[in-house]
Amino acid sequence: MPDISTRINALVAYLFLGPIILLARKDTPLADPYVRGHAKQASIIIVTGAILFLVYRLLHTYLMFGIFGISIGLVVVTLIVSLTLLALMAGAYRAYHGISANETNWRSLSMPNNTITVWAYSEEEKVRIIASFIPWVGILIAHKYLTRETLIGRKLGSLFALMLLTSTIFFSWGTTTLTMIMTITYIGLIVATAAQLFGYSRFLEFEIYSRVPTYNELDAHIKASIVTIYDFCRIAFGWKKVSDYWTRYTLLLEQNNKIKSPTLPYFAPIWIVAIPGINLITLPSLWQAQYREYTPLILQWAMLTILTIWSYGLTSQMGLYLLWPILTLIVESQTNVLTRAPITSVIVDLYHWVTRWKEKIAEIKKNREEKIEYKYTIDSK
Repeated sequence: MPDISTRINALVAYLFLGPIILLARKDTPLADPYVRGHAKQASIIIVTGAILFLVYRLLHTYLMFGIFGISIGLVVVTLIVSLTLLALMAGAYRAYHGISANETNWRSLSMPNNTITVWAYSEEEKVRIIASFIPWVGILIAHKYLTRETLIGRKLGSLFALMLLTSTIFFSWGTTTLTMIMTITYIGLIVATAAQLFGYSRFLEFEIYSRVPTYNELDAHIKASIVTIYDFCRIAFGWKKVSDYWTRYTLLLEQNNKIKSPTLPYFAPIWIVAIPGINLITLPSLWQAQYREYTPLILQWAMLTILTIWSYGLTSQMGLYLLWPILTLIVESQTNVLTRAPITSVIVDLYHWVTRWKEKIAEIKKNREEKIEYKYTIDSK
């Protein structure tokens, strides 16, 4: 299997950069046969998608009619965009996992085989598992009744809600073929899972479930990728490689998953301070030493209010994205002051970066003062 740097270079080709990578010189890492193979495949997908879209633009005036209230033109453009993006995502997945572009065929694009987990589920557990598949509700269920099945339900429910919300906002809340397909498919998945659970006490689980990341895993992947790309640029200018992708990812994920119980009760109930607007009462405690351990949470609460005001200034539907951090902070911050919620955890990273920067400046200043004092002592003798 190619090393991680080669695989990442091949993956980058599917970020609409395939044609550019093909122009790379032969003496560069981008000219590796594995990278060029995926760059050619990515270029074919991009060019094909562009041609199909161009044909649609030329013929869209003849597609301005609907069937059962569904615009045919919208159906066509949705299919073109969706298939192009799915092909690029599939290619990127195979590039990262060391599968050569020449090995990719229609058989490799088939869905993984499903497995059945047999267990003596109680009636209450069955209800909780199915409830965990409901978007946003799964966050509450999985936190209170944490099992492998409820965690899967939470991940799938959040992924479905994110895709549905993004597609509906992108299409101005119109009924589209894409949203209909996603909704029908997800409802069918819940029905099939419920039938297996209540009929045979078996949990229907596909292999692809394990590849759906939690937020902490996704956050660690993003940050590890950014650092790896930054190192790639530094290495190009003569710097030495410090660490590899998976080492960084493991350390970042370990940091994201840290749990720390509060040592001192907060002056207000957690479920109240996680509500935008009301949570501004927590800001003065940033300067109180006894509440120092709550600083990451306080910053996230304040950011929630700012994002709420900003989102409603654009469009009220954007505020639905904030349901993820609100519910996460409400249910998890009661037992973990290091809770990292979707979206708002960015400010925690910024806070830690500023803190480390101040500590480094203070250390440099201290070392400089010690050197000056040492030289003065020598001179005085």
